[in-house]
Amino acid sequence: MEYAVDQKCNENLSLHRSEIDRMVKIESMFGRYEQWYLSFADKDSWKGAIVTIAPGFVSALDHVNSLKINPGGEVKGIGLQVHRDVPVEDRNRLLTLQECKRIFGVMVNSKGETA
Repeated sequence: MEYAVDQKCNENLSLHRSEIDRMVKIESMFGRYEQWYLSFADKDSWKGAIVTIAPGFVSALDHVNSLKINPGGEVKGIGLQVHRDVPVEDRNRLLTLQECKRIFGVMVNSKGETA
């Protein structure tokens, strides 16, 4: 399942810390910890991607925000399940397109074009 939230929504959520904490608690109770791929972009460009381990999308984004590595813009995320083990040194940091290609192979944008 893919999730998306724009930065404005993310900033509004920061006003409701208790709601984020509630969602993180629910994900921790019922979610399965897995790698999450978060992709960041604005209307002009792709800003990069971050892979982190979390029990759900809200937890993954909250963790990235706590590390202060969120580059802003819209974020889309997808759980990677266990079929792709991203090396530890490539987690919890902003990845470039070249690094994503090295890790994942061919990258495809939202229009279905290869990057």
